[in-house]
Amino acid sequence: MSTAREISDMQASPAAGTPDAIYFLGDSITLGWRDEDLGGWPARLMRRLAGQGYSITGYNLGVRGDTSGEIAERWEQEVGRRQRGSNSLLVFAFGVNDAKVAPDGTYLTPASDTASSVRRILAAARRHRVLLIGPAPVDEVLMQRHLNQEGLAAMPTAKAIDAIARRMESEARSAGVPFLDLLDRLAANAVWKRSLADTDGLHPSRSGHDLVADLIQEWPAWAELFPRPR
Repeated sequence: MSTAREISDMQASPAAGTPDAIYFLGDSITLGWRDEDLGGWPARLMRRLAGQGYSITGYNLGVRGDTSGEIAERWEQEVGRRQRGSNSLLVFAFGVNDAKVAPDGTYLTPASDTASSVRRILAAARRHRVLLIGPAPVDEVLMQRHLNQEGLAAMPTAKAIDAIARRMESEARSAGVPFLDLLDRLAANAVWKRSLADTDGLHPSRSGHDLVADLIQEWPAWAELFPRPR
């Protein structure tokens, strides 16, 4: 007879096999804002999986402006309302809104608060398979020109994004969750920089979403779940 502890562990263990649904939880970049016609990088990944012969339901649950704390508050209810099977993959992708700094230098979301929210998310999500994707680089000059002409809005900064990404990576490592560091991979990427220049310095154009989808598809943590046909 199984003990209560063993039953709890079994209930918290992710199911094996190919996921029957993927939930993408994040912010405006996850949502694909500025790329409405193609649906952002999550839609690209779902189309590629379908082309490989996978039959998986994908849900884009990105919300513009969401911080890690807001995602921590909403994700369980949103996934629960949609979940039908027991074999889900949760892909969390956020961080840039946590990195907003007010004109007076005040951090709207201290990095310690982000770490706490990530810890809370990963602890509650342990019964699912989970992937965590960090924030991507921004162009501060272009953001100032397009999004903050009067200089009154809080904007993400490169320094704050780096701090957030490092906290997210540390929490993922502690929880044993794969983490994809977009900051390091895209910082010097010419295609990414052009994609930001096409819009507002924060939200990538379609070429940027193509690039993120490529990076995720090549990521071992993703590729192991969805082997390509030989």
